[in-house]
Amino acid sequence: MAGSRVNKKFVTLLVGGLVTVVCVGGGLAYFFVFNNASRLAAAGDAALARQDFLAADKLFSKAVNKEQTNPEYLRKWIEAMKNYTPDTETAYRAKYSQDYLRAHMALARALRTDVKAYREALALFHNELREIPRVDPSVNNDVVRMVDESLAFFGGGNQKEGDVLRRYSGLALLRSYNAAANMNDREIERARTDLEAALAADPKDGEVAVGLVQWWDRRGRELLARQDVDGGNEALAKSRQVLTEQLAANPEDPLLLLTEVAVFFGDKQNELRTLPDRAAREAGLAEVMKEGSARLDRVAAAIGKMSMETVEARLIDLLQTTEERYEGPQVGMKRAEALYKRALEARPADTRMLMSLGVLMASRNEYEKAIEQMQRVADLKQQPLSFIGVQQFGHRMMSRYLQAQYALKLHETAEQSKKAEWLQKAIQYRGELAKLTESDSSQLLRIDAELDLARGDVGPAQKKLLEYCRRTNNEETEALWLLAEASFRVNEPGTAEKTLQALLAKEPFNFRALARLGQYYANVRRFADAVPYLQQAAAMDPSNETLKTMLTQTMAAAGASVSSNDPMVVLRQQVDKLEAEGKAEQAFKLLQDTYAKEKRGDLAALLAAKTAQRGDRVGALKIVDEFLATDASDDRLKRMRAVLSTDNPLEQRIALIDVSGAPEAEKAVAKAVAYREAGDLAKSAEWTDKAAAADAAAPGVLELRFQAALDAKDFTNASKLADEARTRDVDRVEGATFRARVFDAQNRLADAVRELEAVRNRSTFSVEAGRILAAMMIRQDRVVDAVAVFRDALARRPQDRNCLLGLISLLVRLDRGQEAMEEARSRAQYHMGDAEVIDAWLKLEAAFGDRDLALRERQKQYDLNPNDRATQVALASLYIDMKRWPQAREMIDRIKKDRIDLEIAQIEARWNSEQARLTEALQAFDEYIATLPEDQRTPEVYLAKGRFMERVQLLDEAIKAYEAASKNQSKAMEADKALGDLYARQGRNQEALEVYGRILAGNADTPDHSITKRSIELQIRSRKIDEALAALDKLGSTVIGQDAVLSMQYADAIRLKGDEKRGAELLDQAVAKFPNNPQVFYRRAMANLNYPQLRTQVMQDLDQAIRLQPEHWEARQARAVLHEEAGNVQASIGDLREAVKLNPMIDELRVSLLRYLLSLGDRDTDAVEVVEGVIKRRPGDLALLVNTGDIFREAGRVDRAEDYYERAYKQSAQLFIVLRYLDLLQTRKPPALTKADEVLRTMGSAVDAEPSLLMSRAKQFAFRGKQEEALRDMTASLRLIKKDQPRLIMAWFGDVKRNMSRPDDIAKLLDAVDREGLIPGWTTFFRAGVLLEKPETEKEGIARLEAAITKTEDMQLVQQMAMILQAKYYQLNDCENSLRITRWSVEKFPNDAFMLNNLAFMIVKCGGDPKEAVPFAERALNAALAQGQTQTADVYDTLGWVYTRAGMLKEAEAPLLIAYRQAGNSSIRPTVMMHIAEWQIARGDMVEAEKLIQGLDTYFANPQAARVPGQEAQFAELKKKFEAQKKK
Repeated sequence: MAGSRVNKKFVTLLVGGLVTVVCVGGGLAYFFVFNNASRLAAAGDAALARQDFLAADKLFSKAVNKEQTNPEYLRKWIEAMKNYTPDTETAYRAKYSQDYLRAHMALARALRTDVKAYREALALFHNELREIPRVDPSVNNDVVRMVDESLAFFGGGNQKEGDVLRRYSGLALLRSYNAAANMNDREIERARTDLEAALAADPKDGEVAVGLVQWWDRRGRELLARQDVDGGNEALAKSRQVLTEQLAANPEDPLLLLTEVAVFFGDKQNELRTLPDRAAREAGLAEVMKEGSARLDRVAAAIGKMSMETVEARLIDLLQTTEERYEGPQVGMKRAEALYKRALEARPADTRMLMSLGVLMASRNEYEKAIEQMQRVADLKQQPLSFIGVQQFGHRMMSRYLQAQYALKLHETAEQSKKAEWLQKAIQYRGELAKLTESDSSQLLRIDAELDLARGDVGPAQKKLLEYCRRTNNEETEALWLLAEASFRVNEPGTAEKTLQALLAKEPFNFRALARLGQYYANVRRFADAVPYLQQAAAMDPSNETLKTMLTQTMAAAGASVSSNDPMVVLRQQVDKLEAEGKAEQAFKLLQDTYAKEKRGDLAALLAAKTAQRGDRVGALKIVDEFLATDASDDRLKRMRAVLSTDNPLEQRIALIDVSGAPEAEKAVAKAVAYREAGDLAKSAEWTDKAAAADAAAPGVLELRFQAALDAKDFTNASKLADEARTRDVDRVEGATFRARVFDAQNRLADAVRELEAVRNRSTFSVEAGRILAAMMIRQDRVVDAVAVFRDALARRPQDRNCLLGLISLLVRLDRGQEAMEEARSRAQYHMGDAEVIDAWLKLEAAFGDRDLALRERQKQYDLNPNDRATQVALASLYIDMKRWPQAREMIDRIKKDRIDLEIAQIEARWNSEQARLTEALQAFDEYIATLPEDQRTPEVYLAKGRFMERVQLLDEAIKAYEAASKNQSKAMEADKALGDLYARQGRNQEALEVYGRILAGNADTPDHSITKRSIELQIRSRKIDEALAALDKLGSTVIGQDAVLSMQYADAIRLKGDEKRGAELLDQAVAKFPNNPQVFYRRAMANLNYPQLRTQVMQDLDQAIRLQPEHWEARQARAVLHEEAGNVQASIGDLREAVKLNPMIDELRVSLLRYLLSLGDRDTDAVEVVEGVIKRRPGDLALLVNTGDIFREAGRVDRAEDYYERAYKQSAQLFIVLRYLDLLQTRKPPALTKADEVLRTMGSAVDAEPSLLMSRAKQFAFRGKQEEALRDMTASLRLIKKDQPRLIMAWFGDVKRNMSRPDDIAKLLDAVDREGLIPGWTTFFRAGVLLEKPETEKEGIARLEAAITKTEDMQLVQQMAMILQAKYYQLNDCENSLRITRWSVEKFPNDAFMLNNLAFMIVKCGGDPKEAVPFAERALNAALAQGQTQTADVYDTLGWVYTRAGMLKEAEAPLLIAYRQAGNSSIRPTVMMHIAEWQIARGDMVEAEKLIQGLDTYFANPQAARVPGQEAQFAELKKKFEAQKKK
């Protein structure tokens, strides 16, 4: 037993040893046999003999690896590969490219001068390149390098033999040249010289000969494009010459013959176009087709003589393409078909030939035969390794692709009973295709798109087609056609138009595209655009009567004179002509008479439409009903009946849906949408349920359910539906529009916008998505971005009314009325039946465009329907715009005869206000309101009155109206919102805050917190920082973080609270979170402007704000200031000019630029140029003309000022214009009294009712020495001024002093005023003022004021007295009394910013403790901001100066810099600069102080620079202080 036991360890070692020995032995034997090339080749021969081609391939591959230049081994390796079929497509293609092609090239190199071997190798590369649809210049250059390498072996006597190979480099370079690749002249010339050399070496090479013809043709066209006419024509002639010579040498070469056919047809087409009439062209065309057919027969015969064993399918393809192009698919291609069949008899497995024959069948609509042909391709066994075998993979995949396409074509045309069968077959073929290609391949994408179209899923289909066309670079015209049709069906005609244009760029004679584009243009009334397309299409299909009729009607509509046998065309022309001549009644009578003679559907529709336009809906309905009683099949009249049957828009919409012929589910969805938009949510829900019952997957059902969930604030369900929308890709952006609306409903507006912006640039971003995004951006105050979104949407759907109305509304809001008008005008043709759009256009046209055009259009509307109230009102308004007062009055009176309502009261008020009859304007409203019963005096009436009074600057009346409206206002509290906004605009911040507080307490804020934002902004301005922070805290961090405005307000509040660092961090966060919002960059720049060390970042932020919003005028203005500070005047002016150009409605900006230019002394021409550019953009803006006159007058350019006043006066005699003009005429030197007389005469009785005009007439009397008459008018003027109008009283006395040189006359006038008791107390003040003006009486004047100031009860008068006393004491250098009066004034008026500011200034000026002045200066600033003052440079300046004097240098910096920015070019600027220099001296920054002092020297050296008394003395004192400090 023991002996039999096995030692396992020993056995393991023994076996291991045996294995090792065997392996080593085998390895030696293998090395001995296979390390020898000849033995490898012998083994390969044996493998070939037993037909083991895989083994032979491997053995010969190794043998070649040992001896790479052995021709025998290479030939046998190639033979082995030709008989071997790799298992997979990947392996096949790799083997072909890595070994098969390499072996052929290696063999040619081994044989060195064997031209045949080189041709075989290069032909493989050449054939492969010919099959690649897109030209890759780098691949062509690879071929050129291989040719160059080959030619190195052919020198001396072999050179000509080698030239044959240059065909490949020449043709490769020609491919790049024809594809407009980036080639240098040397490469272009080499293409020609290589082709010429190859042709000389082989004169029978037709492909090279045609290549040379093409080269000269391409060269000629290129030179012509460069304007080298002689060179271009010479090259084109050379192309013809080469073709002629080669045909003479090779008359039976098919390629040359085909080229000749193409030239023949091209020449003949050009000749036919020159023939004078259609008959001649048709006769000529018949001759051309006859001759062309004979030429094609000759081509076919030439190919037929070739061996069918070797003829290329590509050659027959060229013949087929030529036949199809010139003879059409149904007539032509018989020659090519016969040749394909002959070739397939010889080569039944040629997949390229089989494919071509199948495509030919399909082009004849023989789709079932084509499918069978493609099945033969799919069923063929894979060929061994070869170029044909490589092609076979592509052909097999393409056969499945085409089978699916052809099945879909059959589905499209099949009877209803067969449609499902063909759709199923298409799906089956699609499944077979999926096995042969990647899951995201373009072929599958295209088939899936067409399957979607077949199922009616147009939205997903369009999305896939957009992607497919993008991938294929718009190369496939059939795909472009499908995309265009899908785009029309998803209501994106703009996309469809662009796609059809791309299609026609590739195929200019594509009949379908020409006809479809022409039809589209005609449908949207772009008749002039439609005509050329319809003409081309009609010429291509002369027998198409429908097309002929459309062309004739379109030409007539475009205004062309056409002769037509169509009575409808003739009638329309006659009607249009009569209406254009203003003979609307004759036109209508003609229609009636024609219809009475011939009752036709098109005539009935036209007559009914014209009858409805005249306001006779019942009469129009009768015409339609009578015709439908005789012919109930007319769908157009059915639709008309639906609209005419009611004047209720919702009922009209429902009726139209009922007659639409749409599937029941679609109808139900449409009704649900209609009821929802009308506000009937219950009905909408009912129809949503009906739609879901009919088809739960119907487009629109999910959207309706989603909206209902949002209405109910059921965010859980809404989110589920959004997920479903994403899965189904309902909105074609993976549900982004749904998620965004959920975010928005959850008060996450920023997230909502980000969601949509992430997909905005996709081609599938719909018009509806654009509307949603634009609305959200508007709520973010990103109005400019919203404009861009609306424009993108209109590019997709040019006729979208909502986008157009939204766009023009935003442009008007941005003061870009000219652009708004141009948009409305250019798109009005899409909306000729839409009263709202046309009305919007004509209002813009009247305001910013061609008023005469607007009037003509309004007159046409009126002529068609003189009783239409809307037209009457619009026409009356336009007459007022055009200052046609009698016509406007006549139209207003006509309207009032029908009825008086709020609209006509507004028109009446406007008629008065535009003629400076403001009292009558107010009466127009009051009289209308008085006619209303108490219960009809709604808030809307008072709101309308308030808004009107705001426009005409009767602000007290506006406030009264808003207060009246607020008594019965709705929960939305619109009256309070209007009142609060008015207070805010007036700078009455506290009152505005109180009103906003009421709105917030009433929960009437808007969803985007607009009232809260306005309130916080006022609190920040008023320095009520704690209140602002409390309001922000109430909103919460989530809401603040979602809103750019709130984020910026929070940062400002924190900063003003004293935490500069945290405020800066918050602004940085806002910039990071809202990187597309220009305002955050601007706000950060403004916050950092006070820090010189951050000046670079400030400029970068301003640059970015301007990049994001080029018209951001505040950013441009701020950047202009920085440029000026840096001494770059040109850049500063450039910024301001660009800002004015982009924002012509911003008066502050224009005024700033004009003052700046005029202050430079030599830029008057530039100033006028700027103004005239703005006036051109604001053609009816009279206030602009007057304000411009003011600026020139202020700068001493009186003649220019007079010109602008006069231009305004000639357009309108409104009071503000007349007063400015009169004042200048009377104060200029010498005064223009005659002109002033004429102006006063034109004002008529208005002079006696207006205090300012009475004063102007008094001046005229005074100038002529008629003191009694002057005194009379002055007294009458004062009687019209109310006692609580101190500014008017002061202005009145100022005029008195200017026009009465004798003190006795003034005293006489004041005595008369006292006798009437007109202005108690004021005459004492005025008498004292007269005494103050003379040194000898000033003490008496002071005494009178001191006595009166404590006795007067009129606090407004007290305030005036205090200011005069304080100023007089200051003038007399009496600091003690000046300071006393100022302190007393502050006690009386503790919140008066002016008094507080003066007190702070006087304390320091009079040598007091600057620290005592600090709190008064701070109170002055807070009071100024609380009062809404916008120009506070003097207050900031005082505060900074007081801080400086108090040693608070850090605190002084910010207010001084703000004062400098606000001062602009005003007279206070030198004072601010001096205080900044003083601050810099105190800091020890002598360099910067010196720069400022040098700047002030230059400033005061300019006699035209603005200044105030005492500044130069102050400057002299500053310079002394600087020199003293410098010495220290």
